[in-house]
Formats: sequence, structure tokens, C-alpha cells
Amino acid sequence: MYDYARIYNLPTVVFRMSCIAGPRQFGNEDQGWVAHFLYCALAGRPITIYGDGYQVRDILHVHDLIDAMLEVRSEIDRTRGQVFNVGGGMKRSVSVIEMLDQIERQTGKPQRRHFCEVRPGDQPLYISDTSKLEKLTHWRARRSLADTLGAIQQFWLHNQDKIERPLAIASPYAAEAAEMEVA
Repeated sequence: MYDYARIYNLPTVVFRMSCIAGPRQFGNEDQGWVAHFLYCALAGRPITIYGDGYQVRDILHVHDLIDAMLEVRSEIDRTRGQVFNVGGGMKRSVSVIEMLDQIERQTGKPQRRHFCEVRPGDQPLYISDTSKLEKLTHWRARRSLADTLGAIQQFWLHNQDKIERPLAIASPYAAEAAEMEVA
């Protein structure tokens, strides 16, 4: 996209997104892990942690991402052809363990945590530098980590009956469950 914008003078931008989370998200351990962990906690399913759980990521509420997209579009004369990091930044960075502890406090439900070997290539630390986006558009992430978790939890509470089956299928234990059904 960056090359097309440059070569053909297209009014496009590229977003390099970090961990985006919010309501209506069906996640798994790799993508959408915040929602995945919260849904597992609420449903009483075990949570798998790869490594020691002290990997750090920044979390951005999906509505803050939409705000960023709208800001970039409104400033397209200045932002066209640019590449932007978009994520929660330092204020919304958290380790996996800290995230799980916050989920446990918020839900009041104890978790069954299972630790596995660290995955090859898993970064121990990633926090987005959004200063370029902020400078060109005056965008700032506004929603806290608690806001993000609260929005996901409310979505689950209001839609639990509709989403439990798709979540079970997305679970790492789905293959195990499918084998039991066949047997």
C-alpha cells in the first residue's frame, strides 16, 4: 500500500497496529488474546500462558483505533502516503500476568492457568510509539485498559448465549472436545 501510494499518488495510509481489543471480538491465543482470556475467565475455561507470562504488550480499545482512522482521514492532505504505528502506548502496556490479574479482579472469578514453553519468535516486549500519529493528527488514545476490559465483559454478558459455541470452537481444546464427541 505504501508503494502504491507513492507510485500512483493515492491518498492512502498504512497502520501498523498493536493489540487491538474491544466488544464483538472473537479472539484466540495469538490474535485477540485479551478477549480470549476474558471470555475464558468468564466461562471458567483454562487459560494457556506461553512462557512466564511477563511478555508486555500495549492494548488499544477498538474505538480508539476508529478515532485514529477518522483523524487520519480528516487530515489526509498531511497524512497521505504515511505509515503510522497505532497502539495503546506506554500508558496502556501490560504483561500477560498483569492482564490476567486485572481480569480476575474485575470478574471476581478465579482462573485456571496452564503454563507452556515459550513460543519461538514471541517478543518479550512490544509497545507502540504513536508519536508520529499524535503529532500529525492530534489523536490520543482515550480509553483505559479497564474501559477496554469492561466493554468486552459487557458484550459477553449480553451475548453469552449467542457466542459460547463459536468461542468453544476457537478454543485450543476444541480438537480434544471434537475427538471426545466422535468417540
